[in-house]
Amino acid sequence: MTGYGSAVFDVAGQAYTLELRSLNSRHVDVRVRLPWQDSRLESMLSAAAKSSVARGRLEVVVRAGGGGEDQVGDTLVSSPGPGEGPGAGGDGAVEAESAGAERGQDGAEPLVGVTADRFRRAHADLVRLCAELGMDARLTPKDVVSYATAMERDLATSGAAPPGFDVAAVAALREAHRGLLAMRRREGKLMAMAIGEQMAEAASMVTELERVAAQQPLALGEKLRERMDRLLEGLGGAPGGLDQARLTAEIALLVDRADVTEELVRLRAHFAHFAEIMAGHPPHGRKLDFLLQEMFREVNTTGAKSHDSRSGKLVVDLKSVFEKLREVVQNVE
Repeated sequence: MTGYGSAVFDVAGQAYTLELRSLNSRHVDVRVRLPWQDSRLESMLSAAAKSSVARGRLEVVVRAGGGGEDQVGDTLVSSPGPGEGPGAGGDGAVEAESAGAERGQDGAEPLVGVTADRFRRAHADLVRLCAELGMDARLTPKDVVSYATAMERDLATSGAAPPGFDVAAVAALREAHRGLLAMRRREGKLMAMAIGEQMAEAASMVTELERVAAQQPLALGEKLRERMDRLLEGLGGAPGGLDQARLTAEIALLVDRADVTEELVRLRAHFAHFAEIMAGHPPHGRKLDFLLQEMFREVNTTGAKSHDSRSGKLVVDLKSVFEKLREVVQNVE
């Protein structure tokens, strides 16, 4: 299931933003990205994230900047795209997005918020550097922001987490998780509606399959008698010349082997259990996935025993519905 949550926290006067995202996955997979190389902190945040979900790929991203600083015009200017750079020409247009919301097309780290003071310092540094190198300092706002964010990344990755960061980050993770859960609940309600509709469709097919199965003994008996009569006629014998008691015994044996009552009863029981799980408390996903495997088994057995084209079509349709359901429930928590 998918979801998103974020939280802003402060450590030693520096604001940080923690973002928590969940994507569809059959298992729990947590990935943590920090401004520093800190395996202990990564393990701590990974364990805290895993404790709150049963399924899904989780991404925990922590970056410097909280979006509450004195941003230049309350916006964040994008860094240059591929092939661009300082003095790249053009009209010097800038992309402005809400602070902390921008992310590269390739999934790179989001830009660090550039405050007015940082912008001024970065501009002064660039002007001084261009003067030292004898270059014409025709700088655009994008050039300055690109330089400032690059310096921020270099400083962040070369440092270490400040004291108390781990406790504050875990608390922020819990706050972000509340927002993520709210989104997952909304998605879960929609998925539950879709699952309910598909299960109702499957139940109607099982009802039709029961009706066809009830007619199967008589149809099998008539079909076997007709075949034997045609065989005798082809051999020059008189139709109906077989021992009727022996023929009746063979028909009874064939009907017994083709009986699908037991499979359909178990299938109905699985349907009832499925509804109970859906009405109960999560996690549901693994239980529903297991039940659908059992339903597949019963439907496969029913198809193997069936000698009727109508039964065969219903079995194929049922398997198609169950396959769709499995694709859904494998991502349900």
